[in-house]
Amino acid sequence: MYYGGDGAYLYQPIPKNACTTIKTLLLQLEGLPVDSNHWRRHQKEYNGFPGTERLSLREQLDIFEGRTNTYKFVMVRNPYVRLASAYCNKILKRPEPYLLRQIRKSAAEQGTRLSEPVTFEQFVTVISRQNLREMNPHWRPQYHEGRFAIVKFDFTGRIEAMPRDLVHVFERISAPAHIIARAYERHNVAGSSLELWETVSPETRKLFLAKFEIDFDAFQYSRALPNAHGPD
Repeated sequence: MYYGGDGAYLYQPIPKNACTTIKTLLLQLEGLPVDSNHWRRHQKEYNGFPGTERLSLREQLDIFEGRTNTYKFVMVRNPYVRLASAYCNKILKRPEPYLLRQIRKSAAEQGTRLSEPVTFEQFVTVISRQNLREMNPHWRPQYHEGRFAIVKFDFTGRIEAMPRDLVHVFERISAPAHIIARAYERHNVAGSSLELWETVSPETRKLFLAKFEIDFDAFQYSRALPNAHGPD
């Protein structure tokens, strides 16, 4: 969690939901260094951004449960698009060895055979059978990764409504005009490919819908596939 502005706001990052863009802007807002290495921007030991760890449990609960003036915000994304983006970015285009090891370990435990490279259908099958503890933050359901059971957010924005929702957030926390203007910039954009879902069988899609049911319900996304050939 990013707790900034001397307690004015609390941002809960969810991987694959414009985290790099939002963290970059918050670092600029707080006058903290913005590392050219995108990975370092996410690490508090490098960026120096304050969290809630220094607060007492009572102070944290007061913030989470809305007993302070702290403005709490988070961004969510269509579950279909988020998972396709995670696969494209972390498995297909720029494979992360540690993630591949996790996937193969889970597949072996499940008795699921994997090819080389791992196909999207295989990926969806394996992660849909993982328990929450096994799941990586890049694809763990947003409801759990975003701590929605703990934090009463003042604003839940949507990636599909960017940059409008991000502009709203920065206006709400009284960011200066030059920061608000940068809400239209994107950093570390991985892209996605909804066409990948055309390779997924109905049975595997049912597994996915069951595992991610809470995201579809909590954030009111349609279970129908978005138009893969429409505008981004």
